Order: sequence, then structure tokens, then C-alpha cells
Amino acid sequence: MNDTNRPVIKVNNGQIAVAIFEQDIQTEYGPRKTYRAGLRKSYKDKTTNEWKNLDLTLFDDEMLPAAELLQLAHAELIKHKMAVKSATRETTEESSAIDEIPF
Repeated sequence: MNDTNRPVIKVNNGQIAVAIFEQDIQTEYGPRKTYRAGLRKSYKDKTTNEWKNLDLTLFDDEMLPAAELLQLAHAELIKHKMAVKSATRETTEESSAIDEIPF
């Protein structure tokens, strides 16, 4: 049996890290391996100035749907930011056009 406390894969990008753990389980059809991903975000608490972690565990069949949802959420966030920026620009242009009207 594999040591389930040690990841078989580790990857990170800055303060976000993913570790893949392997576990042998017994099923009605015999032994098989399962995998789970531990997702960790590290951050510095501004009040205590200490490093803390947020952890989430996903099973192997949840990883791709979660990644797809994150990608979709990111695309929607970009659209939202562009709409806000466009609306802010239009409001600024309208107010500056009103200020330029001579009386």
C-alpha cells in the first residue's frame, strides 16, 4: 500500500499549490487506486502577520469539472471587468462633455 500522506505529484504557481495523493482501496471487484487533489492557497493574514492556508480536497473525477468552472468564472469575470470599464469610460466622457458646454 502506498503512503497516502506523501503526494505522488506536486505542482505550484506562487501561493497556490496542488498535491495529488494516491490511495489503494478495496472494491467489490478487487483492489484499485484512487486519487485526490489537495488544493492549497497560502496567504498572509494582515491582522496577525502570519501565513495561513486555505485547503480544499477534490477527488480525481471532480478535478476537471472544477477546473472548467474556474475557467468559465474567469472568462465571465473578464467580461464583467470590461463592461465596468466601458461604463466608467462612458460616464466620464458624458460628464466631461457636459462640463465643456459654454454658458
